[in-house]
Amino acid sequence: MQGSGYLAIWSDLAPQDETDWAHWITREHAAERVGINGFLACRIFRALGASVNRYFILYELEDERVVGGPDYLARLNAPTPWSQRIMPRLGNFARGGGRVAASAGTGQGGIVAPLRLDTAPSWDAAALVAELTHLDRIIAARVLRTDMAQTSIKNISFNARGKSVA
Repeated sequence: MQGSGYLAIWSDLAPQDETDWAHWITREHAAERVGINGFLACRIFRALGASVNRYFILYELEDERVVGGPDYLARLNAPTPWSQRIMPRLGNFARGGGRVAASAGTGQGGIVAPLRLDTAPSWDAAALVAELTHLDRIIAARVLRTDMAQTSIKNISFNARGKSVA
């Protein structure tokens, strides 16, 4: 990954919304986000074998401050009409941003296995990612640490999904 920060987003889509979402994410949203100061790259993944259209989006950031920074918050508070149409359609939405706590390996694989943990683990993150990269077919491993204070800042985009923000 580039930079020391990240923003991860999980969401589900109904089948009838997938084409509109795919056009939105690839034609507008990803480029818009990567155009924000501090956003470096975007990767979009779809779950295999799931009965719903489940997506994981990973934005690479210069550092963890970008998630609560003024440029990103300004964009969140001024969603495009297309974003306003898409946001309420995102089910099981979860968002987390912060810092890369540990990283090992080289490159970026085409398949990811993102695991969300609700509590901070007690294990050594650096040792874990080093061990994982020694396994067959694992090119890199990362532990990402969410900054809940920065991730939970209220804004218009989250309210557009019809849900309150913690």
